[in-house]
Amino acid sequence: MSDPDVRLLISTLLAQKILNGIDFPIVTTVNPFASPHGLPLGEAEIAVAPTSSDLPDFFELSAAIEDFLVDIAAQVRDGTIDTTGEDPQLLEDLRLIGSKIPGPGKSTTEIFKESATSAVGEAIARILNTKSLKVTVNWVRVEMEKPALVLGNPIVLNDTAVKVQAQIRGCIKIIKEFCATVTSPRVRIEGRKISLNLRPQGTKIFATASVDDIDIVVKIKILKWSFEIRIGITGIVNGQLKKEPPIEIVDLSSFEQAIPFSNKKARISDISISSAEGLLITATMKVS
Repeated sequence: MSDPDVRLLISTLLAQKILNGIDFPIVTTVNPFASPHGLPLGEAEIAVAPTSSDLPDFFELSAAIEDFLVDIAAQVRDGTIDTTGEDPQLLEDLRLIGSKIPGPGKSTTEIFKESATSAVGEAIARILNTKSLKVTVNWVRVEMEKPALVLGNPIVLNDTAVKVQAQIRGCIKIIKEFCATVTSPRVRIEGRKISLNLRPQGTKIFATASVDDIDIVVKIKILKWSFEIRIGITGIVNGQLKKEPPIEIVDLSSFEQAIPFSNKKARISDISISSAEGLLITATMKVS
């Protein structure tokens, strides 16, 4: 293989100077115009979380689902809701919960106390499970702080701190379906990696970006039961990045050199890239 005609070494120092010229934080919102009833970005994973979990809490969603459960239980108790074809065990559980609901104007504290007992606790646990809950993601907002940079292919932005926020729509089915739309707190995640994968094409170099593990995990707590909700932001953002056109980062098509005593010029015809204490760009020249 013959030696290249041109070698261009971009040092880490030069790349860092370029990085220093960028205004951080960089903010990206995926699906920013989604309505609560619009097409969601994706579905979140749900799992039972330890009661002692210190995950960020969706207080509004927790309270809304709690109120819905109490309301349905009261309707079943009073016979004011159509229960035709419903599971007998579900109705029995709801009647038991309904029997513990205090009168008008009183607190539901007693339900919390009773939920610690065997019968009521087991009834609530049968109703509130990962199958009865569904959480979809409407939009995602990612705020990236200034990272450390490692040149090569891919170019890696290490030790990246990001602040992530999402709007979710949580639904629960207990005879009827109830849904509520809430926005998560901003969760700061440190030590993440963003890669720029480089691809030469003719006289240009293009980059496609991907992020590494920026999922956020929050919880909802209904009575004494906690549910862990993992919002798969990594897949959502990477999926969106794949739809975007590659970023053009180098264009050597305008590079040309006149050849003395002729009307010909030497032009870049093809380039390639490699890592060598920075980013090494090599190119072949064509005379025409």
